[in-house]
Amino acid sequence: RLAPLHTAPAIPASKMNDSVCAEMALMRIELRHKLQNVQITLGWLVHWKHSFQAADSDSCGRLDVAKLGEWCLKRGLVNVTFSKLRAMIDQVDIHNTHTIALWDFLAIQSYLHLDLHS
Repeated sequence: RLAPLHTAPAIPASKMNDSVCAEMALMRIELRHKLQNVQITLGWLVHWKHSFQAADSDSCGRLDVAKLGEWCLKRGLVNVTFSKLRAMIDQVDIHNTHTIALWDFLAIQSYLHLDLHS
């Protein structure tokens, strides 16, 4: 799982030293700077909400790996495997339902399309 954006990776207190603290502080500053430059427009949100609704074939408000896979295939994304989709779902599925809701879907799309992964 990805660490939440607002926290640094957990390090036991016994291993904390000045250089580790300085490195963690630098990581937080770099992340904060990167996120301050991200712009999400209403149009972008509406686009991905419509995409989510199109993928949610039974209108239950959640996508499993099969629905997400079908959505990818319909969009011409043929290099995406079910194991990659399952891994993406696992990254944002904090309740272990093996599904994602709209906000989880938006998190994935933000990460992929707003260049937050580089």
